[in-house]
Amino acid sequence: CAFYSTGVFGVTPGEAGWIRGVEDQMDDLPDPRGPFAPAYELAEENELYRRKFSGMFPKDTLLYAPATANLIRAFGGEWYDRWCGLTARRLRAWGINTLSMFSDPEFIRRSKMPYVIMLKGYPATRRMIYRDFPDVYAEEYEEGCRRFAAQLTAYRDDPLLIGYFVTNEPEWLMHDNVNLAERLLAADGCRASKQAFADHLKKRYGTVEALNVAWETDLSSFDDLLSPLRRDSWSEAAQKDFEVFHNVLVERYGRVISDALRSEDPHHLNLGMRYSHASEKTLCGPLNYFDVFSFNCYGSEPATAAAQMAKGANLPMVVGEWHIGAKESGLDSWGLYHTGTQSQRAEALRYYLEQSTQEPHLTGVHYFEYSDQPYLGRFDGECYQIGLIDVCNRPYPLAAEAFRRFAERMYPLLDGQEQPEARPVPLQNLWQTVN
Repeated sequence: CAFYSTGVFGVTPGEAGWIRGVEDQMDDLPDPRGPFAPAYELAEENELYRRKFSGMFPKDTLLYAPATANLIRAFGGEWYDRWCGLTARRLRAWGINTLSMFSDPEFIRRSKMPYVIMLKGYPATRRMIYRDFPDVYAEEYEEGCRRFAAQLTAYRDDPLLIGYFVTNEPEWLMHDNVNLAERLLAADGCRASKQAFADHLKKRYGTVEALNVAWETDLSSFDDLLSPLRRDSWSEAAQKDFEVFHNVLVERYGRVISDALRSEDPHHLNLGMRYSHASEKTLCGPLNYFDVFSFNCYGSEPATAAAQMAKGANLPMVVGEWHIGAKESGLDSWGLYHTGTQSQRAEALRYYLEQSTQEPHLTGVHYFEYSDQPYLGRFDGECYQIGLIDVCNRPYPLAAEAFRRFAERMYPLLDGQEQPEARPVPLQNLWQTVN
């Protein structure tokens, strides 16, 4: 039952965008209380908005999806049924076989296509060690993991669910040089993890005097480690201890939540934490508890990054996010990676897809995203021309054809019966364009 997952992220009637403060730039903004109500959503109900901006704006802040409003104008009261039928036919015709995260739940049910989900609300603790990394030794974290896992109850017997991403782009991993053990010592609170670190050091050194010699400190007891402790520089021995306990923290971070998820739902794949990029820092503790290593991979092809990660992670891999836009048509911003024309874009899409079959660990690539983003920006301002359709629900025909052609060749490429075509023109990235 071989299956290679060609997925698309965010299959919805339309992505909601920011309107607060820019209403005067939107001449046709309809009444949110009438027939166009489905085009609006409360910002606090949007998972991605909530992760970044919760509490920063009034609770009644609305987001607006122009693409959904266009569907309502075109099809009237039957707009949703019409959209579901049209979209399911398109995706199947283009050879797309997986609905990736943040796709419309009702559409998932109606389409009867394989799908993956992103679990919501990764457990937090009152005091965090660094950014979104919790006090992983606290009972509060363990309880939160059990509550978090309960959302899988509704999915545990669904044969169309491939698996679940545990979280999305952990923020504590955005900088590779951050050491969580050092951050833990400097943090207020986080007493449970601090106590675990103190116990670890006591077992290693035996006495605080021995610790002081190694760390070049003047602690009076191991209990001093429970209060915030910051220094501009640390001894070589301290840095080595930080590296060891950093990995201990990350291992527990992944183990406690993965055990809770597996207990709740033993039938589906744990797809990992969908890292924002692949790096050595992602090849630590949690991998022992994931079924799949997932990471985002922007660029011309994913096989090189996957092969590099395979040296430290002998797991199936899924690219959770990638895209390629074009300057030629659509919006004024063309995505993180882009070409000049839609024809070049189609060739670049084809190349990326074909190259993904050349690394044995890769079991799928999920495109970000189905539709172009709103012209005035989504919840965080992104306004990329990266969709397979535009905001008026019209396909980019060359892009769609690239996916369709790949689907025809996908399994022969995976089996080695066919070889990828030649490399296309180089991509530009957003930073090259800006600079």
